Amino acid sequence: MDTKGGSLLQELAEQERVLISKVEDAKKQASEIIEKAKLDAAKIKEDAFEKANLLALDAAEKLQAESEETRQAILNEVRSKVESIEAKATANREKAVKLVVERVLP
Repeated sequence: MDTKGGSLLQELAEQERVLISKVEDAKKQASEIIEKAKLDAAKIKEDAFEKANLLALDAAEKLQAESEETRQAILNEVRSKVESIEAKATANREKAVKLVVERVLP
């Protein structure tokens, strides 16, 4: 029974070594998985910031274009009104001169 007990003890010791080895391998794999997850997360974060910056730039460009269109529309409207006023002034100039001359020179 002594040899049988010694053999059993050796078998248990070997199983313990195998289990310890498996635990160590599992820890190593877990560390590698965690490190890869950190790298993946950093890449995702970097990509997200880059995409956000591109979206912000695109939005800024669109707003600038809209602002320029609005500015041009306002300028065109003002120019049109100025031209209309100038045309009326030109058209009424002769009448105004005639009226002034009639009042000044009876």
